[in-house]
Amino acid sequence: MTDSLSKQLNFKVNKYPVVLGKALNVPELNSHGIEKVGFFTRLLLRPEKGELLYLSKNSTLTYLSGNDRIIMPVVDQKDKKKTLFGTIAYLWYKNDRLTKFGFQIVQNAEFVAVTIFEELEKRIAESINHPSDASKTQKFWSVQDQELVLSLPLNNKYGYIHLMYKD
Repeated sequence: MTDSLSKQLNFKVNKYPVVLGKALNVPELNSHGIEKVGFFTRLLLRPEKGELLYLSKNSTLTYLSGNDRIIMPVVDQKDKKKTLFGTIAYLWYKNDRLTKFGFQIVQNAEFVAVTIFEELEKRIAESINHPSDASKTQKFWSVQDQELVLSLPLNNKYGYIHLMYKD
């Protein structure tokens, strides 16, 4: 039997393994810089009833084989408080199990989003398989009961990664 898509992708946020179905462990999440969202973020993101949402701002995402395959925020070297482009990781838990994962490239990302996503798509195609469905702005992979979506809006300003169970 093949590994699940989330195990094959080997996504890690700040070295925290992202495996759909993984049990909620708040101290472990917190030790990796992943925090439960507050009231206003819940209002903005609208998780479903019973869902717990955790996030990490300006996090790193490693994938597949690890350290050489990484997406990380870029900070201005002259002004360390200024981010050239940032990242946000979202983890949704329902019934104390990870059910969805999202990763977003934000802030001034137009100069890197396309390059990062082209590289990510290439690496996934080489390691797992080619997308089962693809357009200029979205790529889909599906393995067993899980699916991955890479989304790059036409404005190329933001990039989104969604890993979830199929509906």
